Amino acid sequence: MTQYPSIDMFPYYVNLPQMPGGYYLPQCYTGNVLYQNPSDYLNISQNIKQCTVQYPAQNAPAFKGAATEIVKSAQDSVEIQDKATKKEKSVGAKIALWTGTAIGGIVLGVVAFSKHQTAKLNKLYKEKLVPKVFDKELTFADAATKEDAIKFAKETLGVKDIDESMTLDALNYANHGITDVVNKNIGQEVFIPRSYLYAENDNFLAAVCPDIESKNFGRLTINKNAFDDAWLTDQLDRINHLRAYKPKAESAVASGSSAANADAKYGLTELHGLDSRVYMLSELYEQSANNLTIAEKRILYYSYHGGSLNRAFNNFDFIKFVEEQNHNATIKFNVDNIRGLSKDEQQAAIRKFLVDNKLSWQYVLKIPYEDGSQTIYHEMGHLQDMAKNLKNINLSKWKLPSFKEAWNNTKNKDESSKTKQMGVDEYSNRWYNLKRKDMKKLFDENPEKFKKKYPDLYEFLTKKEYQDTAKKISDYSATGIGEFIAETYAEMIAGKTIPEDVMALYKKYNGPLPKGYS
Repeated sequence: MTQYPSIDMFPYYVNLPQMPGGYYLPQCYTGNVLYQNPSDYLNISQNIKQCTVQYPAQNAPAFKGAATEIVKSAQDSVEIQDKATKKEKSVGAKIALWTGTAIGGIVLGVVAFSKHQTAKLNKLYKEKLVPKVFDKELTFADAATKEDAIKFAKETLGVKDIDESMTLDALNYANHGITDVVNKNIGQEVFIPRSYLYAENDNFLAAVCPDIESKNFGRLTINKNAFDDAWLTDQLDRINHLRAYKPKAESAVASGSSAANADAKYGLTELHGLDSRVYMLSELYEQSANNLTIAEKRILYYSYHGGSLNRAFNNFDFIKFVEEQNHNATIKFNVDNIRGLSKDEQQAAIRKFLVDNKLSWQYVLKIPYEDGSQTIYHEMGHLQDMAKNLKNINLSKWKLPSFKEAWNNTKNKDESSKTKQMGVDEYSNRWYNLKRKDMKKLFDENPEKFKKKYPDLYEFLTKKEYQDTAKKISDYSATGIGEFIAETYAEMIAGKTIPEDVMALYKKYNGPLPKGYS
């Protein structure tokens, strides 16, 4: 019995009406020529963009189970022959026919899929990307009850669904952060989370669901652990340097005790200068963990551990530091040797110079007070970026995959994103980053394939100028375009001054701009 292409073999491409025992053969018009044989169609692939997928009329020839076969190309009339009168047809010819039909179905299905996905996404954009405009600033005060906090989220902010297992502390945290973002966007569109979810996670304080095809798109998830006293206490106890490197003086710019290399006789010593409020909390915690509330433990944890040290390092000006040290130094360091280097490279070069010359310098990293609101600003940055730029994804630009890629994706049932089947994955190109193991693996092992699949992301990751610029915000912002946008947006909501080169790169990627930034 002749085996015709099964819809199960190519679920992303073949979308033909089923008949008993087989499928209609699609027709394709390019110019004035009607192609009914897929193998003929493959020879005019350069005309794909002018091609319209159509199905045969009711009286058109069709596959009708094992009793019929197509025996002529599009250059001739198509004849349907009864299988009983064509027993001499070779097995090889049948295989060739099957293969041509299958490949043709894939190519035509890709075109149809692209149009279907575009229409589907446009529909989703209209339904789910519904921004709000607030005409006046909101006044926020921590709610006294969960009921009041939920009411504020729904009626004032416009969050539709709330996970009622959230604690009052968690609700106030989310509401406060979103209110800050709203107040930086008065009179212009702002995309509010569609719902709140409360769930345990060891890796984040808050996160948003970015999948436009998911029913959970735009959902803000708050980490239960960050509002759990036992978890926070355990995490703080694990941060050995919290007590080992306690500041010596209560000052926002005071020298703290040294980092790991402090005991070295010569070299570069890193000191941590804690904000006075963080210092006070650390002193109280040193005496007893019970001295702090859950909210205060969260502030201490995220101030000293949640990326603050990283940001302080990346904001430190080593060139200015060296110039200041040279004023009183007998042996001077040539500052031109570190211009254009990354912060890590600058630090290493200075340290080597000092060790080689048996000198010792100290520098202070200022550790700010952070209550975790920066994370909400970051996640809201993702939402504003998606609301502004998701609609710009153009499926018609996407390259067709090779037959091997299409077959492997289908065989492996890769459904993480059906649009991956189209070749260039524009969504991941903008919003994924090297923190994802699969992306990091591909980037390290097959950079050329990575470049082909994610061209903009590849440029961002490999262009030194872009990496150095992004790291002025944080190391994390240099892991992907979307993270750079979100991290920079968070700085804007916090009222920080954005360096000119950072703003230029931000505008290159069409990042959302709060009021006061242009």
